[in-house]
Amino acid sequence: MSGLNLRAQKEEVMKEAKVLVWLGVILVLVYWSVGETELTCGGNCAVGGKCDLIGCYCGEEVLIASEALVRSLCSMYPWDVEQCVCIANKTSDFNINLINGWVYDNEPTPRADVGLWQVDSVNWFRCGQHLIPRDKLNNHTLPLMCDPYINVKCAFSVWQEVSSFHLWKVCKQCNAC
Repeated sequence: MSGLNLRAQKEEVMKEAKVLVWLGVILVLVYWSVGETELTCGGNCAVGGKCDLIGCYCGEEVLIASEALVRSLCSMYPWDVEQCVCIANKTSDFNINLINGWVYDNEPTPRADVGLWQVDSVNWFRCGQHLIPRDKLNNHTLPLMCDPYINVKCAFSVWQEVSSFHLWKVCKQCNAC
Protein backbone atom coordinates (compact mmCIF):
# COMPACT_ATOMS: atom_id res chain seq x y z
CA MET A 1 0.00 0.00 0.00
CA SER A 2 2.76 2.40 0.82
CA GLY A 3 4.20 1.84 -2.71
CA LEU A 4 0.97 3.11 -4.27
CA ASN A 5 0.87 6.06 -1.93
CA LEU A 6 4.48 6.92 -2.76
CA ARG A 7 3.73 6.64 -6.49
CA ALA A 8 0.68 8.94 -6.14
CA GLN A 9 2.80 11.47 -4.25
CA LYS A 10 5.47 11.30 -6.94
CA GLU A 11 2.87 11.91 -9.68
CA GLU A 12 1.46 14.88 -7.73
CA VAL A 13 4.95 16.37 -7.33
CA MET A 14 5.57 15.92 -11.07
CA LYS A 15 2.30 17.70 -11.91
CA GLU A 16 3.26 20.60 -9.64
CA ALA A 17 6.74 20.71 -11.20
CA LYS A 18 5.24 20.88 -14.70
CA VAL A 19 2.98 23.74 -13.61
CA LEU A 20 5.98 25.59 -12.15
CA VAL A 21 7.98 25.04 -15.35
CA TRP A 22 5.12 26.46 -17.45
CA LEU A 23 4.78 29.42 -15.08
CA GLY A 24 8.53 30.01 -15.41
CA VAL A 25 8.28 29.93 -19.21
CA ILE A 26 5.38 32.39 -19.11
CA LEU A 27 7.28 34.72 -16.78
CA VAL A 28 10.35 34.61 -19.04
CA LEU A 29 8.19 35.38 -22.08
CA VAL A 30 6.49 38.27 -20.30
CA TYR A 31 9.86 39.64 -19.15
CA TRP A 32 11.30 39.28 -22.66
CA SER A 33 8.25 40.96 -24.17
CA VAL A 34 8.42 43.92 -21.79
CA GLY A 35 12.16 44.26 -22.33
CA GLU A 36 11.69 44.14 -26.10
CA THR A 37 9.11 46.93 -25.96
CA GLU A 38 11.52 49.12 -24.02
CA LEU A 39 14.35 48.44 -26.48
CA THR A 40 12.33 49.51 -29.50
CA CYS A 41 11.97 53.05 -28.14
CA GLY A 42 8.26 53.08 -28.90
CA GLY A 43 8.92 52.25 -32.56
CA ASN A 44 11.85 54.66 -32.99
CA CYS A 45 14.56 52.02 -32.90
CA ALA A 46 15.51 50.98 -36.43
CA VAL A 47 14.96 47.33 -37.32
CA GLY A 48 18.02 45.48 -36.10
CA GLY A 49 19.21 48.56 -34.22
CA LYS A 50 20.79 48.13 -30.82
CA CYS A 51 18.96 50.82 -28.89
CA ASP A 52 19.85 49.06 -25.65
CA LEU A 53 23.43 50.26 -26.28
CA ILE A 54 22.56 53.92 -26.67
CA GLY A 55 19.15 54.59 -25.18
CA CYS A 56 16.11 56.30 -26.63
CA TYR A 57 17.68 59.70 -27.27
CA CYS A 58 14.82 60.85 -29.45
CA GLY A 59 12.08 59.68 -27.12
CA GLU A 60 9.35 57.13 -27.70
CA GLU A 61 6.95 59.19 -29.78
CA VAL A 62 7.05 58.33 -33.49
CA LEU A 63 6.96 61.60 -35.44
CA ILE A 64 6.59 61.25 -39.20
CA ALA A 65 7.49 64.33 -41.21
CA SER A 66 5.51 65.19 -44.31
CA GLU A 67 7.33 65.01 -47.62
CA ALA A 68 6.61 68.75 -47.99
CA LEU A 69 8.50 69.48 -44.75
CA VAL A 70 11.44 67.32 -45.81
CA ARG A 71 11.49 69.00 -49.23
CA SER A 72 11.45 72.41 -47.53
CA LEU A 73 14.35 71.40 -45.27
CA CYS A 74 16.32 70.07 -48.25
CA SER A 75 15.70 73.32 -50.15
CA MET A 76 17.58 75.25 -47.49
CA TYR A 77 20.93 73.99 -48.87
CA PRO A 78 22.62 73.93 -52.32
CA TRP A 79 22.41 70.22 -53.07
CA ASP A 80 20.08 68.13 -55.22
CA VAL A 81 16.72 68.41 -53.45
CA GLU A 82 15.27 65.22 -54.97
CA GLN A 83 18.28 63.19 -53.84
CA CYS A 84 18.09 64.76 -50.38
CA VAL A 85 14.38 63.88 -50.04
CA CYS A 86 15.06 60.34 -51.27
CA ILE A 87 17.89 59.85 -48.76
CA ALA A 88 15.62 60.93 -45.88
CA ASN A 89 12.85 58.66 -47.13
CA LYS A 90 15.09 55.60 -47.58
CA THR A 91 17.03 56.02 -44.34
CA SER A 92 14.26 56.95 -41.92
CA ASP A 93 10.89 56.64 -43.68
CA PHE A 94 10.57 60.32 -42.66
CA ASN A 95 10.58 59.36 -38.96
CA ILE A 96 12.10 62.39 -37.23
CA ASN A 97 12.90 60.39 -34.09
CA LEU A 98 14.36 57.26 -35.67
CA ILE A 99 17.56 56.04 -34.04
CA ASN A 100 19.79 53.14 -35.00
CA GLY A 101 22.38 52.05 -32.47
CA TRP A 102 25.27 49.85 -33.47
CA VAL A 103 28.86 48.93 -32.73
CA TYR A 104 31.48 49.38 -35.44
CA ASP A 105 34.08 46.61 -35.47
CA ASN A 106 35.42 46.48 -31.93
CA GLU A 107 35.14 50.14 -31.00
CA PRO A 108 34.48 50.58 -27.28
CA THR A 109 31.87 53.30 -27.82
CA PRO A 110 28.55 52.47 -29.49
CA ARG A 111 27.54 54.64 -32.42
CA ALA A 112 24.16 55.93 -33.45
CA ASP A 113 22.50 57.02 -36.66
CA VAL A 114 19.88 59.60 -35.74
CA GLY A 115 16.97 61.53 -37.25
CA LEU A 116 15.56 62.05 -40.73
CA TRP A 117 18.93 61.64 -42.45
CA GLN A 118 20.28 59.05 -39.98
CA VAL A 119 23.45 61.05 -39.41
CA ASP A 120 26.13 58.79 -37.89
CA SER A 121 27.32 59.99 -34.48
CA VAL A 122 30.90 59.83 -35.74
CA ASN A 123 30.00 62.84 -37.92
CA TRP A 124 28.26 64.94 -35.28
CA PHE A 125 31.44 66.93 -34.64
CA ARG A 126 30.94 68.44 -38.10
CA CYS A 127 27.93 70.29 -36.77
CA GLY A 128 28.87 70.74 -33.11
CA GLN A 129 26.73 67.89 -31.75
CA HIS A 130 29.47 65.55 -30.52
CA LEU A 131 28.31 65.58 -26.91
CA ILE A 132 24.69 64.69 -27.68
CA PRO A 133 23.43 67.87 -26.03
CA ARG A 134 19.86 67.99 -24.84
CA ASP A 135 17.37 70.79 -25.13
CA LYS A 136 13.99 71.35 -23.47
CA LEU A 137 11.13 71.23 -25.94
CA ASN A 138 7.42 70.81 -25.14
CA ASN A 139 8.13 69.73 -21.57
CA HIS A 140 10.29 66.78 -22.54
CA THR A 141 13.98 66.39 -23.12
CA LEU A 142 14.95 66.26 -26.78
CA PRO A 143 18.47 65.82 -28.12
CA LEU A 144 19.33 68.42 -30.69
CA MET A 145 20.27 65.83 -33.35
CA CYS A 146 16.64 64.73 -33.38
CA ASP A 147 15.58 68.24 -34.38
CA PRO A 148 14.98 68.13 -38.15
CA TYR A 149 16.58 71.56 -38.72
CA ILE A 150 19.79 70.56 -36.94
CA ASN A 151 19.72 67.09 -38.50
CA VAL A 152 19.53 68.49 -42.04
CA LYS A 153 22.26 71.03 -41.23
CA CYS A 154 24.50 68.22 -40.04
CA ALA A 155 23.59 66.04 -43.04
CA PHE A 156 24.56 68.93 -45.31
CA SER A 157 27.88 69.36 -43.47
CA VAL A 158 28.65 65.67 -44.05
CA TRP A 159 27.49 65.89 -47.69
CA GLN A 160 29.54 69.05 -48.28
CA GLU A 161 32.83 67.34 -47.44
CA VAL A 162 32.49 65.06 -50.48
CA SER A 163 29.76 66.87 -52.49
CA SER A 164 27.84 63.63 -52.61
CA PHE A 165 25.57 61.35 -50.60
CA HIS A 166 27.97 58.40 -51.03
CA LEU A 167 28.49 58.18 -47.25
CA TRP A 168 24.85 57.06 -46.93
CA LYS A 169 24.31 53.33 -47.58
CA VAL A 170 21.15 54.08 -49.56
CA CYS A 171 22.77 56.49 -52.00
CA LYS A 172 22.50 54.05 -54.94
CA GLN A 173 18.75 53.71 -54.38
CA CYS A 174 18.50 57.48 -54.79
CA ASN A 175 20.94 57.84 -57.71
CA ALA A 176 22.98 60.00 -55.34
CA CYS A 177 26.42 58.34 -55.10
